[in-house]
Amino acid sequence: MPASKAAQANKQRNRLVAQIGMLTARGMTAEQIAIEVANEVTPPQIELAWHQLGISPVLLHPGLALVDVAMSAKHRTKLAKEAMHRQIELPSLAASLLGKVADDDLFGAVLDG
Repeated sequence: MPASKAAQANKQRNRLVAQIGMLTARGMTAEQIAIEVANEVTPPQIELAWHQLGISPVLLHPGLALVDVAMSAKHRTKLAKEAMHRQIELPSLAASLLGKVADDDLFGAVLDG
């Protein structure tokens, strides 16, 4: 039985709201989100959605970018324990580690043994 037009519209709206939330959490502006969702909504509509949902855009410091990293649960657990030991958040520990590798050109030492 095909879904009703209302159900299809609701599903599409829910997908769009989820996508806006995800992109907002990644630090994208309303303008960037509008482009990313193929201009299905305008920046003012995105800002209205933020207001209605009670969320605020993530403001990244200039020069910073969010990076998605998939890793095994075992490695995440080890990193989380180290972050707790150092009394810092896991993302801060990961950023420090990766930044140090990049700054000191330690790619070979880390990746090649």
